[in-house]
Amino acid sequence: MIIGVYKPQKLPFSFRIIIQNVTEYLTLEGVEFIFFENITEIPQKVDLYWDPNVGGGYLPTLNKNNCSQPIVITFHGARLFALKISELKTNKLGPIKILKHRFYLKRKWKEFVNHYAKVITVSNYSKSEILKYTTFKEEQIIPIHLAVDFKTFFPHKNKNSVENKYFLHVSEYQPVKNLDRIIKAYLMAVKNNPDFPDFYIMSRNFNEKIKNKKIKILDSKPKTNEEIAKLYRNAFALLFPTLHEGFGIPILEAMASGIPVITSNTTACEEVANNSALLVDPKNINEIANEIKNISENTDLYKNMQKKGFERVKDFSWKKTANQHYNVFKNCLK
Repeated sequence: MIIGVYKPQKLPFSFRIIIQNVTEYLTLEGVEFIFFENITEIPQKVDLYWDPNVGGGYLPTLNKNNCSQPIVITFHGARLFALKISELKTNKLGPIKILKHRFYLKRKWKEFVNHYAKVITVSNYSKSEILKYTTFKEEQIIPIHLAVDFKTFFPHKNKNSVENKYFLHVSEYQPVKNLDRIIKAYLMAVKNNPDFPDFYIMSRNFNEKIKNKKIKILDSKPKTNEEIAKLYRNAFALLFPTLHEGFGIPILEAMASGIPVITSNTTACEEVANNSALLVDPKNINEIANEIKNISENTDLYKNMQKKGFERVKDFSWKKTANQHYNVFKNCLK
C-alpha cells in the first residue's frame, strides 16, 4: 500500500504528532508513505491520499479535482460552526469575517462531502459535531482516539508525592482555551494562602502581563517534547477546563506524567477523561476555583485522581491508533 500524505510545512503541533506516529508505526507494517507539501507536488503513483490537516471546519486542500485516487481526511472538529463568535475572535479574525467563513464553508462542504472515501476524526464528540454541521453520512466518519508517547511522558520518580510546586496549563493560546476564566479561578482559590502551589502557563501567543507573583508566564518559544514532559512531571496538576476540544492531548500527557487533571465536563474532554479527572463547567469560575482548592487541600482526592488518570491513559496507544488508521486505509481500497 502506497499512501500520499499531505504535510505542509506549517502545521499545528497536534497534527504533526498524528502524522509522525501513524506513519512511523505503519511503515514498520510495510506501508509506504510519500509526503508532499503543496498541491503542485501531488504524487501520482499512490493507492490513496491522506490529508490529516482538516481543522475547525475549514475545507481540505485535497479533493477529487486535484487527486486521482481515493482520499481519506482527518477532520479534527467543527468549532468554527459550534462556538460563539466571541469565543472564536482573535487578533486575526474579526466577527464579520468569521460569519462570512461560516456561510461560505457550509455551502462548500455540501459540494465536497462526496469527494472523500472516509473521514477520520479524533473522538465520538467530534463525529457528532461534524454530523451536525455538515452533510456527511454517519458511516463515512470513523472516530479514532489519539494517544501519548509513554517513553517521553512518564511520572516523577516520587510519583506519590503531592508536594510539587505548581499548577500547569498547556495550550496554543486562543479564546477557546478559556485562560481568562482559569486565571480568575486560580486567583480565587489562592487568595490569602501564600503556601498555595504557583500557576505556570505555557501557552504560545499568550502575551498578557500578570502582576500576581504566583502566576508565571513561561517562555512562549517552541519547546521539545522532553522539555514539555519535564514541566508535566514536576507539576502539581493540570488546569485544562477549555471551552472546546476535539480531543485534548494535554489531558493524556498529564495523566501519563502522573499528575491529576481538572478539565471540562463538555465536548471531548469528558470523553477522553472518562471520570478519571475532575470535571467542571468551563464557564463557571466558582466551580473551577472550588476544584482547584479541593485538589490542593485533599491529599486522598489528589492520590485517587493520580491513580485513576494513570490507569485511564493506558487505554490509549499510538500503535492502537495507527492500526485503526490502517484498517480505514485498507477498507478504502476494497
